[in-house]
Amino acid sequence: QNLNTFLSNHNYDKIIDKKFIETNYNYLNQNTGWGNGFNDDVLFEIVHDTIKKNNKNNFFISVLTSNTHGPLGEMQKDCQYKYNIQSLEESILCFDKKLTNFLNILIENYLDNTVIVVISDHLMLNGMRYYKKYFSENKRYLTNSFISKNLKMDKFIKNRETMNHYDLLPTILNLTNVYKGSDAALGISLLNKNYSEEDAKKRNSFLGKTNYSLKE
Repeated sequence: QNLNTFLSNHNYDKIIDKKFIETNYNYLNQNTGWGNGFNDDVLFEIVHDTIKKNNKNNFFISVLTSNTHGPLGEMQKDCQYKYNIQSLEESILCFDKKLTNFLNILIENYLDNTVIVVISDHLMLNGMRYYKKYFSENKRYLTNSFISKNLKMDKFIKNRETMNHYDLLPTILNLTNVYKGSDAALGISLLNKNYSEEDAKKRNSFLGKTNYSLKE
């Protein structure tokens, strides 16, 4: 309920949640996602179908995946596991293949007029016994990937570990040609040619670090 309120307040016209899927789609025995929700295969199918139906219009769509939700992800029927319980690595590998297939469909069919953004939900939770071996020298970065035909890689190969979630807004608005400015709220667009690493570090001294990748 709180998430629906958040999305409604941020002007989402339509929210496709578990109840909506149960009422409007016929996905039997596919509630193998986190919290007994529908798995990411279902979400990717619905998103692809929505994109096909609206491809001639300007629109924004987001999808919140959950197959890799902690502590060990959710076991999927079409993936292979060594034991009767999944490991975190197996959950990530399983999801990675599904996400790659989905992104390839989008890139091959819609990239001419579409910007694709893949962002992490949050950092891996420190303190959980499942995750201790994954932490090294306290380097815990998020990954934010931007895929667009408008990107020119030779202009954007920079080490910007100071990027944070605030920078997503102006960067996405720039890529979609909705906004030409370089700043928005607390964010600095990654496409800002005058981007200063030193200025960003000063601004981000109170914020967590992330890193990013750009793909043409």
